[in-house]
Amino acid sequence: MDDCFDCDEAHDYLLESGFKLERFSLLFSTPEGAREQSVPDPMVIKLANRHGWIILTTDSNMYHLHRKEIAQSRYVGIVATAHNAVETIMPWAAAFVKLKPRMEKNGFKKLERPWYAQFSRQGRFTVGPKLVTWA
Repeated sequence: MDDCFDCDEAHDYLLESGFKLERFSLLFSTPEGAREQSVPDPMVIKLANRHGWIILTTDSNMYHLHRKEIAQSRYVGIVATAHNAVETIMPWAAAFVKLKPRMEKNGFKKLERPWYAQFSRQGRFTVGPKLVTWA
């Protein structure tokens, strides 16, 4: 659902790899049909929470910047790239596909939510998944 993963190449690759996807450009568009720019993360988190979606994002700071909003979103999961320096999205899409068997084996869809995880370009989790709380 992330804006960066919404290019046709990454979208098609993830779809062909068996992921069910929601396109950012269809969910957040201007009245003229163009992709909306600079959509606030809390708006994306709330929409994903409403539908019980997992957010795939290149924003590795989302946990730190929006921890309270995530913790209040009982139906969301977030998987972020390990850092924000994403020159090209396809290595990250390929790394995410490598995680698919582990995600299915460990029942990510059924994990207590909200949760947050990060992954490397090598297709390994570097953080979590961990339950997000706000005290």
